[in-house]
Order: sequence, then structure tokens, then C-alpha cells
Amino acid sequence: LYNKGDLKINELIEKILTTSGNITVVIKNLEKEGLIQKSADPKDKRSCIISLTDKGKQYIETILPKHIDNIRSIFEVLSNEEKRVLKDILKKFKTL
Repeated sequence: LYNKGDLKINELIEKILTTSGNITVVIKNLEKEGLIQKSADPKDKRSCIISLTDKGKQYIETILPKHIDNIRSIFEVLSNEEKRVLKDILKKFKTL
């Protein structure tokens, strides 16, 4: 949501490769914490749109630098060639 903006629940499910059962619990918990909000889709009343709240944006901006540092340290074990191969593989998954 931080990068892609508001998403319908089914779009969110596709982006993070989860199931509707799992995402329902996650959405409910994030909504209770005030990190996201759920609203009816004006184009389709059966569908909901999930939005990041200001509190959610602030939370992400607080934890993102540490997360990026953690990811960088994890990938330090890979050679440049291994990183390139992994990047190519992940790009293939992205097109699915």
C-alpha cells in the first residue's frame, strides 16, 4: 500500500501472494491498530478498498530504514553474480 497506493482486497491478495482467509485477519488487526482503513469501492459496492492511514505511513517510514538495512545484510552473503541471478528469477515471478 505504501508503494502501490490504495488497493482492492483481491488486488492486495495477488500482490502479496496470500489467501482471502489470511488477509481478512491481517486487515482486521491492522485496522484495529489504525494503520489502514477499509472503505467501500464506489465502483463496486461488493468490493472494499484498503488504504494506508497517516499513522500507517508514519509507521512504515519509521521501520523501513531498519528493514532495508536488514535485507542488505542478508544479501551480503551472495556474490554479485548470485545477486544478479536472484534478481532475474524474482523478475520472472513478478510477471506471473
